[in-house]
Amino acid sequence: SRVDINNSRVISNSSTYAVRAINGELLMSDSLIAGNGDDLNDYGLYVDANATSQVSLTRTIIHSNTGYGLFSRDNAVLLAKAITVTNNGNGAVRTDAKNVPDLLGGGNTFTNNTPNRLTIEPGTIDQPVTLGTDQGLTSYGLLNQVVVGGGTVLTVAPGMTIYGEEANARLLVLGHLHAPGSYTRPITFTSVTDIGPYEWGGIMFDDAGGQGSGRQTNPFGKITR
Repeated sequence: SRVDINNSRVISNSSTYAVRAINGELLMSDSLIAGNGDDLNDYGLYVDANATSQVSLTRTIIHSNTGYGLFSRDNAVLLAKAITVTNNGNGAVRTDAKNVPDLLGGGNTFTNNTPNRLTIEPGTIDQPVTLGTDQGLTSYGLLNQVVVGGGTVLTVAPGMTIYGEEANARLLVLGHLHAPGSYTRPITFTSVTDIGPYEWGGIMFDDAGGQGSGRQTNPFGKITR
């Protein structure tokens, strides 16, 4: 099935999902999703089921929802161009690893969310991407195992913090992790609670392919707990 939503508003909805896409295609443009939900576990836009779900967002604003602004999982495809995600109460975006390069490269803006973070669901990042502040984000989170694919460069911008959001969260690098921190702007990899040891799974470098993979450059940075 396919649903087209253009020049529309979804506002002031108290249910768990203001908009939910399951096993189908949603094309949404020039629209507004705002003021929905009454709990931190509610969602402005929720995409799930499996890889048959695909959502394309263009010039859409997602703001002031009580919970997550935008949440996609279960290997669904998320394409976003020129969207604004702002002032949501439980994070900006949570999405599968494969969607991260497109999400950060589409001219999208993320501001004043609590926290103003992109949380990365398990999977593989297989295109070069920079985890930085150009889109307004202030941090990134990892759930379970996030993989940097062989031949792929994952760059972390100076001053950025990457959080392991659960005890089994880890970053597995089969490609290249480039973390060019500085003395004044160190890069930090830590747990989201950051109060003691064994709170997340850390970073693993694997050169099993024997092709120069599993490399890092990290002149100024720290990995904690």
